[in-house]
This record gives sequence, C-alpha cells and structure tokens, in this order.
Amino acid sequence: DGRIDLSLRPLNVDLELLADKLNLDSYLSSNPSAQTGSSTMPFPLVTGTYKLDVGELTVSNHLLNQVGFDLGIGSDEITLGRLDANLFGGELRLAGTHLIAPQITNITGSMTKMQLSQFEFSKPLDTLSGSLQSTFDLRMAGRTPDEMLASVSGPLRLQIKNAFLGPLNLSDTLCQLSGGSEEIISDAADTLIARAEFQEGIAVIEAVDAIVANLNIQGSGRVSLVSTAANIQGTIRVPEDGVLGSCMAPEFLRGIRLPLVCRGQIRNENLACSVDEKALQRVLTKAAEVELKKEAQNQLQQAKDKLKSAVQDTLQDRVNGKGSELLQQLLKQ
Repeated sequence: DGRIDLSLRPLNVDLELLADKLNLDSYLSSNPSAQTGSSTMPFPLVTGTYKLDVGELTVSNHLLNQVGFDLGIGSDEITLGRLDANLFGGELRLAGTHLIAPQITNITGSMTKMQLSQFEFSKPLDTLSGSLQSTFDLRMAGRTPDEMLASVSGPLRLQIKNAFLGPLNLSDTLCQLSGGSEEIISDAADTLIARAEFQEGIAVIEAVDAIVANLNIQGSGRVSLVSTAANIQGTIRVPEDGVLGSCMAPEFLRGIRLPLVCRGQIRNENLACSVDEKALQRVLTKAAEVELKKEAQNQLQQAKDKLKSAVQDTLQDRVNGKGSELLQQLLKQ
C-alpha cells in the first residue's frame, strides 16, 4: 500500500509506502567495484519526501524487522528524520543529516538490547555474547566507506550486560601464574561499561569498567577503526572472596590490583590481554616474605613460650623448697 505525488517541474516526489516485505538486495548493484571505492548511488536521488514502513526489510543479506523511516531529499542536503528497526534481537534508532556537496554526515542514535551473539564478529571476538546498549552522536566525511571510517568523530557510550566476554577472560592465566587451587566453574555473568570519544577514525577509550570471570577490569586506551590496532592499559582486581572464573585465588592475591595490557590487531586475530608478570612476581615475592616473617614470628613466640614455662617451673620448685624449710623450723619451735 502507498501513495505517491509526482511533480515534474521541478522534479519532486512525495512517497509513502507500507509493505509486508521488501528485499533491497534485488535492486542494489552487485558489482563489487561499485560497493567499495565508488560513491555513485544504485539509483538517482530525486528531491522530495519519503516515508517507508516495512514489516521485513532485507539489506546486504541482513534481515530487519518493523522498519520505518522518514527521509527528506533536497538539492544540497539529505535529512533522515527517523530510522527505526529491529535487528540482532534488539532495536536501532537513528536520525541525522548528510550534506551532499561537502559529503559530511551527522548521525545520532541508540542501540537497545542487541544480542552480541548475532553480530558477525571475526576472531577472536566471535564468541562474544550479551545484551548491548549504546548511544552515539557521530560525524564523518567522505565519498567512500573507507574515507568515512577514517574521519569518524564524536562520543560513544556503551553497556553490555548478561554477557560472556571470553576474549577478555584473564582468570585462566592468573590461576596458572599464581598457583590457584580448587578448579571451579563460575556461572557469574560478565558486564562492561565503556565511554569513548572518536577522533578522526581513532576511538579514544576514556574509561572501561568491566567484570569478567569475577575479575574487575578498569582501563583506557585507543583503537583504530581503519587498522583495527588496539592498545588498552589498566588494572585488574581480584575479588575479596577469591572466586575467579576457573579457580580459587590464593589468599595473598585477594583484593589485590595488578597491571593489565591489551595489545594487537583485531583484524589479524592477534589481540591479546595479559597481566604484568613482573608485577605479579613482586606480589608473589612480597607474599613469600610475609609468610616467612609470619613463620619466624611463630617460631620466636614458641621459643619465648618454652623459655617462660621453664623459668616458671624453676621458680616454682625454689618457692616450694623454701616453703618446706620454713614449715620444718616452725614445727621444731
């Protein structure tokens, strides 16, 4: 169902469309060269207003449900009044503008309850799961996707709940390095909150606060959207109860914070997070010194107790002897 008003001088279209299903892949160009490096549209832009509501919309082999958008196309600007869609198990809300001549795009939006398990991540992020919520206000420029990616700027807020963040799991490494005992399987869900500011294609991560396998992770860093190189530094804190994802942490580690570094290139599948082993070794050495000192104090206390007991016994014998002599003298008198 729909309505279309067409004006020829000047060319202008007012379109309203209501459909159950629509497959845009049938209308878009399948030429690979046209998808990457070319800014030409698959169909010419005609000025006017477009309103679309579709039950199921297929774009690039991805299915979107309950899609609705209001689009206004002018001679020098495209305005997206709204874009609402259900995808990846959650909701997407977008609005923005695109200046045609300078090729500048502004996008504001939010993602709610999207399921990470439905995203097509490459390794090592392909095992991620959880409920994603995000807000963003981004600006980009360029005629091609690569140019736009390299120019992304603006704030991003991110929250992940009820998650499995396996690539960030350091509990196994920490258990091996510290000699943790009692192998266990923790069923605690992971969480993550992040705040970032994009600066010309670089995500400057201002703060990350996460709980992964019961380890508290805090940090900051940078991730390049173009090269996917990541450099994040921070700390991990072992819980007071010592329950990690796969073992019980030794008592001397409980409540301790250790330096953490995550480096690598996401695209090349070599992103890795590790605990500073030198810092851990210092903690182990200090713990050993504390144990030795405690043992020495125990032995010293035992020696003091033995000496005190021996002195008391000797004094008691002498007191008993003097008392007997005095009693005999009194009886004689």
